[in-house]
Amino acid sequence: SDAQYFTLGTSDGRIVLTKALPDQDVPNPTSSLTIYVKATYTLNGQPKSAVQQVTVNIDNVVDAPPVVTSDGSVTVDENIPTDTVIYTATAGQDDGGSVTYRLTGADADDFTIDASTGEVKFKISPDYEIRQSYSFNVVATQGGLDSTPHAVVVNIDNVVDVPPVVTSGGSVT
Repeated sequence: SDAQYFTLGTSDGRIVLTKALPDQDVPNPTSSLTIYVKATYTLNGQPKSAVQQVTVNIDNVVDAPPVVTSDGSVTVDENIPTDTVIYTATAGQDDGGSVTYRLTGADADDFTIDASTGEVKFKISPDYEIRQSYSFNVVATQGGLDSTPHAVVVNIDNVVDVPPVVTSGGSVT
């Protein structure tokens, strides 16, 4: 019976929750509970009573942090334009709702992240001759709860920066 979740204050009529409501993170969750409250009183020396149906709707809330599910490494060519998405963070949690993203860690300042899409871009185009890898952490937030930081390594591939110049004056037959 739904009454098992509640007690009624006999002096003030408050309905008090006595145990945790049914979990909403299960298939076909209970979305509401119904109880009946009976009030008894005396009117002109005669006992009277009234019964009121009370429905308690149960809203699903985020009760666990999201989990970042995207890869932990990516490899990109050096000299890519700064408007190139090099990584897309993804995270989820069964409670639904929107997830936002941010970067932390050693090289987080070298990147931008779109807080709602998780798309990561370089602020300055990478140069293999200067640096071969970067690292940052992705943190996803949902319902005020943060994920565990998810480590990501960005490896830079070397590409030919300057086209070769032929310097011989010979001919080929």
